Amino acid sequence: MPEHFTGRRNLIFLATFLLCIPALFTGFMGDDYLHYALLNADLPIAKPDDLSLFGLFSFINGDPERNRLLMDYSLIPWWTYSELKYAFWRPLSELSHWLDYQLWPNQPWLMHLHNIVWYMGALVLIAKLYQRFQPGEGAALLALFLYALDSSHGFTISWISNRNALLALLFGLLTLYFHCRWRDENRSILLLCALSSQLMALFSAELGISVFGYIGAYALFMDRKGPVKGVLAAIPYFVVIVIWWVIYKDAGFGAAHADAYYVDPATQPTAFVVAAIERLPVLLASQWGLIPADLYTLTPGDKQAYSVLCGLFLLFVLVPVCALLRRNKTTLFWLCGMVFSILPALAASPYDRLLLFPGIGA
Repeated sequence: MPEHFTGRRNLIFLATFLLCIPALFTGFMGDDYLHYALLNADLPIAKPDDLSLFGLFSFINGDPERNRLLMDYSLIPWWTYSELKYAFWRPLSELSHWLDYQLWPNQPWLMHLHNIVWYMGALVLIAKLYQRFQPGEGAALLALFLYALDSSHGFTISWISNRNALLALLFGLLTLYFHCRWRDENRSILLLCALSSQLMALFSAELGISVFGYIGAYALFMDRKGPVKGVLAAIPYFVVIVIWWVIYKDAGFGAAHADAYYVDPATQPTAFVVAAIERLPVLLASQWGLIPADLYTLTPGDKQAYSVLCGLFLLFVLVPVCALLRRNKTTLFWLCGMVFSILPALAASPYDRLLLFPGIGA
């Protein structure tokens, strides 16, 4: 790696870290308080009987009695539907929070620093991938700069409870990195590392599925052995996702009676397709524009009209990009990877914190 590239890359890392420093002083917010109570045994509510380690992401498990108890302790609003269910299986993320409370239980600034460390680790991998795929060092550095300092990542980094997305990002990037090396070097150990990394991404958050979008795009456009062999090489990752998903659903994880925020594609396929059509332009417009996707949730009245406006904006922005597609396979890879990776996020209401994976290809 040339010295001047390394130096400029490190300057980007330093600038990113400095811009993240204010997050150290934001303290707890939202679910952070619940995690504090659960991991300090201050909350007289038993852990849900599921595969989670501490119940940090499955505390609203759809049990009416439990939900009423959560209302009594003001952990969910009193008007919450009694069978509401937000139950997610994220054991690796739970372990990371448990570690916080073992090492520095009353120091939220160190928990925020823990988040930043994961983000910085992800940036190191992104730099490697950009250098691998971009035609020149200048393009790779510019892409890294735009991703590292993307304002849509700010809330994700500064919210302790959202660390699961950062873990999923880092392990997802490791998956793609090892997959690319496996396809080039044909060493079985690299495939094993890639599959292990993917499993870690899935154990971090459901968002870990998103890396398969880039695996698929790589198979179609960048695999040196051709798209057919590339697609066949992607099958092991698909198998891992299916096995994880079967265990996930069989253990009772997922969302229910929460259509405004989460639509479960397994139990509500039609509703998911309808929601996806509406949410896709909102997320893409946020990625390519300046209006945060969070406004969709806050918009009163006709959300469909907001989605249509986002779609029109995308037509204007993406026309120049489309002109590059025929001439540049790398552009096609990044664009398709971006779109494919955003599909799992469409199960949730649009928020900028869902753009960690799509932003890589944008």
